[in-house]
Amino acid sequence: MIVREEDWIDFRDGIFQSLAPGDALQETFAERLASIFWRMWRVVRFERESITANISAVRKDYDTHAVLTGLDLPAEVTPELKRLLENMAVHRLIPDEDALNKVMRYETKLHRYLLQTLHQYHSLTAGSRPYRARTDIEMTDIRRIGVRSPRRTGPTRHH
Repeated sequence: MIVREEDWIDFRDGIFQSLAPGDALQETFAERLASIFWRMWRVVRFERESITANISAVRKDYDTHAVLTGLDLPAEVTPELKRLLENMAVHRLIPDEDALNKVMRYETKLHRYLLQTLHQYHSLTAGSRPYRARTDIEMTDIRRIGVRSPRRTGPTRHH
């Protein structure tokens, strides 16, 4: 699937229409949000294309295996060979380790950028008191955010 510049412009215009930025600063954040969403879409496309390429290579990989191990290459696809190739294809429905690591790292990074940018955009459009959204809770003292841990018991009351 070839992506055209018109596809990007239509997508970007849709984001601008949804957000309806009111000034140049809001437009800048809307542009950034559109860019991040577009990149997230590309991650999905990369994952899909990686899986498709792996599945498409099943027959070639089988033939290479047969040559290397001295098996006879069948002239036609028998029902037994077809089942074997389909079984091999099923095991390729998840991207290989390298592609999966790329997808996960990039998607995580984009998600963090998305949350930060959404928070900043919302702060601009919310008025005087911006909504505070936590984008990460790493190294957060659980007592500080008002959530009681089930493992942490407080003093017991005597009735």
